[in-house]
Amino acid sequence: ADPNIYDVLMQILEEGEITLSNGKKISFRGKLIVITTNALRAEDITEDELNHQDQHQERIRALLCEAKSKDTGIALFRPEFIGRVDELYVYKDLDQGAALKSGLSL
Repeated sequence: ADPNIYDVLMQILEEGEITLSNGKKISFRGKLIVITTNALRAEDITEDELNHQDQHQERIRALLCEAKSKDTGIALFRPEFIGRVDELYVYKDLDQGAALKSGLSL
């Protein structure tokens, strides 16, 4: 994503709303915002961390802050952004067997 998206997300996380260029305000109060990324994969953390993520949130946050773009080598997430995220979840990769059961092909 364009790096400017993080500025918009930070505004939403800090103020609970954004103002569009036409002056209209959009409130995000009481809303659930789901942000996804492939910057961290299940293989980047230990099995214990994957199975007990609630106990390892700080390590997962640190790993996300260390994540760098494969193309530019620039950090993907600023610590102040990750610090404003309430909960983080890492999902196991979809394996071939699960993909076939769901009708997908990998």
